Amino acid sequence: IYESHLNEAHAAGAHFSLGGGLSPDRRYMPPAIVSGPNIEKLEIYNEETFGPVLAVTTFKSVTEAVEKANRSKYGLLASVITRNISLGEQIARQL
Repeated sequence: IYESHLNEAHAAGAHFSLGGGLSPDRRYMPPAIVSGPNIEKLEIYNEETFGPVLAVTTFKSVTEAVEKANRSKYGLLASVITRNISLGEQIARQL
């Protein structure tokens, strides 16, 4: 799964801020942070990689961010990071 998701992301021109491959002996995978304009179309964003992978996307409004977060069929984790506690709680209730 790691190799498949990484290969697809590389082929699609995704940007790796960190990591992006298996160790030379293929026994472990260093953590990876991946982003890019088409990240939301890739397996590494939409499927469970079960590895140390963080796929990052952007948003232009809170509504768009909530919609993107709720689009996942997994919904295993969501974080809201803000200095505005009231807004953060409002957003968290929507996730």
